[in-house]
Amino acid sequence: MKLNSDELGEKGESRFKELCADAKLICNKSDRDRTGWDFIVEFPFDKPDSINSLDKRPSAISCNIQLKTMWVTSNRFKVRLSSAERIAKELKPTFFYVLRIDENLQVKDAYLYHITGTILQNILKRLRKEQKNKNTSINKKYISFDIKAGEQLEPTGLILKKMILSNVDNGMKSYIEGKATELDSLGFESNSHIAHMTFIAPNIEHFVDAFLGLTDIEVEKFQNIEKRFGIELPISPINLDRGTLSIDPSPSYSCNIIFKKGFKIDPVIIKGDVYLPGIPNLPFEHLKFLIKTPFFDLIFHKMKLKLSSPVNLDPKWTHPISVWINLFNFFNLTNIGECSFTINIDKYPGLSGRFKIVSPDNLMQDNNKMLKTLNAAKFILDSCGILDREISLCSLMENEIDILTLKAIIDNKENIGDISFQTEETSIDVLPAELEMLYINYINLPDDTIAYCAIAQMTLQKHATYTQWKSRKLTAHSVQIIHFSEKSLHHFVEQQKSETGIDAVFFPQQI
Repeated sequence: MKLNSDELGEKGESRFKELCADAKLICNKSDRDRTGWDFIVEFPFDKPDSINSLDKRPSAISCNIQLKTMWVTSNRFKVRLSSAERIAKELKPTFFYVLRIDENLQVKDAYLYHITGTILQNILKRLRKEQKNKNTSINKKYISFDIKAGEQLEPTGLILKKMILSNVDNGMKSYIEGKATELDSLGFESNSHIAHMTFIAPNIEHFVDAFLGLTDIEVEKFQNIEKRFGIELPISPINLDRGTLSIDPSPSYSCNIIFKKGFKIDPVIIKGDVYLPGIPNLPFEHLKFLIKTPFFDLIFHKMKLKLSSPVNLDPKWTHPISVWINLFNFFNLTNIGECSFTINIDKYPGLSGRFKIVSPDNLMQDNNKMLKTLNAAKFILDSCGILDREISLCSLMENEIDILTLKAIIDNKENIGDISFQTEETSIDVLPAELEMLYINYINLPDDTIAYCAIAQMTLQKHATYTQWKSRKLTAHSVQIIHFSEKSLHHFVEQQKSETGIDAVFFPQQI
């Protein structure tokens, strides 16, 4: 006996209610199928326990199911697109459940389609396609599914219950959060937002400069486009007939620029980020790229390199000491005439040419003096295990004399200058002509306090009311990084006394 479609549907609904009853699930039928589902199936609450009391136990699982009943010979079923949209966008768990009936009017098998992942994506993609085609009245449109897209089940209530639970294993709250994320993210890629516009430029040079962010460019027919599932649609609110566009490009590569002048002067390496215009099929003669360094920007064009912005040097900026040293070496190198350069960009072969600039007026005139202080500070910090410390020029200049003095002591220089001081008249009749004394001092930098000790050979001259002390030689003994406190300095002094066996101490600074 053959049933018509209405009779077949009634048979399926009766059987579905029976399955829910067998599994002790609450089955509520939707009287009007315009909501996108036929049944709301609700699970009982979990039993309360010591962890999940009545007031704390999670909400009971509830899902929406659209039932499809079809003959066993059918391999596809269709759903009204408006109904598919509603059930797909429901945040609760949603399913298509298919019952297939054989010629003896017996339920042959069942298929469950969890509306997530690929199935959800197919529905959303079809909706977007209709929007693209300007078919927004979708009540008379249908979407079909292959029987093999679902999971084949035995048509029993217990198996249906088990499969629903396996898809909501972390509870309703977690499921709803995940479904909301999926609805917002499916079909979007990294380049999902695109701008369509027409550029207006007087020449190619202006066009290239605009894409490097060096100048603005006029545009017209500007449209903001969203791309999802590979389908582009214009979106509001940015739709302009004409305007001015500023482009802020992202770096394409990192690079090292090697500046050289002959073989007797050490090369200088400046690190930078390379910005390419990203214009397809750009003729080579118009190829230009921008290199940004921490202190200035460079333009490479027609195998030449030139500054594209003034040198920006703020003494309060902090950089690793090696970066500062490279910078001042660079100014020294470029101030003695034209030099050669090679740009190494990741795996690409080097680009070479000639380069010449003059150091800007706002830099200190004596680069060599600053380099001497920088190299001295680097040597001292390296010897203390502090490698390539970030520091400002202000901090270095404030401590310039102390840094150079310590480096001279370490290098055993003879022209450091005398340590000289007077003491009141002593009751000791005979004083030695020479005496060893510890000279202890410190350099207080923003991140480090450098304490140091030198053994001073002191000569003494007794006068009527005072004794004159004067150093003849200073020999470095110890350089350490300490915590800047009176206790730490006192500990450092006592440590030096113990190591040298010298008790006499000259300490010109106090905290």
